[in-house]
Amino acid sequence: AYYSGVGLMALRLKNYQEATSIYLKALRTNPDEIELVVSLGYSYLLAKNWDAALTVLTDAIKRDPKNAEALAGLGRVYAEMGVEGRAEELYR
Repeated sequence: AYYSGVGLMALRLKNYQEATSIYLKALRTNPDEIELVVSLGYSYLLAKNWDAALTVLTDAIKRDPKNAEALAGLGRVYAEMGVEGRAEELYR
């Protein structure tokens, strides 16, 4: 919970690189924590690192196929990448 809060604060301050570092560090000790995986994906998304966001959020959905945040984030990544059809599928 500590890392989630600190990472979220970094995201809100638009310090995406710091947020990414925080989430990566947290995942080293809690690799199965889906919330951290999704948050890492969002830190990449907000930093416009589409490839990393795509990889991480896809992994999150493989782990938890009904995770609404991961699905929405992945849809946004596809929209930002111009893959509208795939984005629309995920938003349904």
